[in-house]
Amino acid sequence: MSIDFQQPAVIYVHGCPGQFEDLNEEFRASKEFQIMNMLRPGFGKAALSKKSLSFDDHANLIVDFMDSHQIPSAILLGHSLGSAISLWTALKFPERVDGVVAVAPFFKAGKEEKRSTTPKILRLPIIGSIAAWIISKTAGKKSLEQNLMKSFGAERIDSDFVNSKVSQYAKPKTLIEILEEKNALLEASQKLDESLSQLQLPVVILSSDSDQIAAGQAAELAQKLSRASWTHSKRGGHLASQFSERDLSQAMSLILSKKEKKNAKASGL
Repeated sequence: MSIDFQQPAVIYVHGCPGQFEDLNEEFRASKEFQIMNMLRPGFGKAALSKKSLSFDDHANLIVDFMDSHQIPSAILLGHSLGSAISLWTALKFPERVDGVVAVAPFFKAGKEEKRSTTPKILRLPIIGSIAAWIISKTAGKKSLEQNLMKSFGAERIDSDFVNSKVSQYAKPKTLIEILEEKNALLEASQKLDESLSQLQLPVVILSSDSDQIAAGQAAELAQKLSRASWTHSKRGGHLASQFSERDLSQAMSLILSKKEKKNAKASGL
C-alpha cells in the first residue's frame, strides 16, 4: 500500500502500554505532517506476538511498516518506552530515520526497575482503584483518576484516557503482555544505553519536571546525546497528551531543519 505523502512522515511509537489516542489530539489532526500510528504487537487490536519482542524485533517491525507504505524515511515520535524503541531503530536503520522526538523518554532500567510481576504503574494504588471500579464505577473512576494523576504527575486526566487504561489494566491477558514486554525491553536497555554515543541523527527531547515515572531520564539522555535539543516544562507529567501541539510541531520542524542542513552540507551547498 502506497501513500502519496505531501507532508513529512511521522510515525508514532507508543509506550507500554499505549495507543495512538494517548497522543495530543490537536497534533494528531495536524495537516502539517503525515502522522501515522504503528500499533505494536499485543496492544490495541494488534495481535500478540508468540514471544517477547526485542529492540531489534521492534526496529524491524517499524521498517517493515515503512516498507509496506513505501515510506523512504520518517521522523520517529516515541513516548516513554517507545522513545527507547525509536532510538534503537535510529541506531540500526539510520538511513530510514530522519530523527527522533523522545517524549517523556524512558530509555533505561534504573536500579529500582528490575524484572517484576507488577509494573510500577500497576502497583497497589492502581490495582485498588480497579477493584473499586468493579464494585462502583463512580467511586472507582474517581480513585483511579487521582492515582493516575499522581503516578503520571499530571494536573488533569481526561475521562477517555481513564476509560482506556481501565480496559487495558483490568484484563489479565493484557497485564501479562505488559509485563512480558516491559521485562524483555528492560533487559535489553543496557545495550541501548551503551550504544547511544554512536547515534548521529538529530534528537529532540520533550520532558516535564513533574514526571514521576521517568524522573531524571530526560536529563540523562540529554547528557549522553550532547547534540540533542531538550525542552522541559514544569507541567505535563508522563502523559503524551499533555505535550502541546505547538511543542510537538516545533520539535518536528527542528528535526527537519537539521536534516536539510545536513543534506545541504553533504551536497556542498
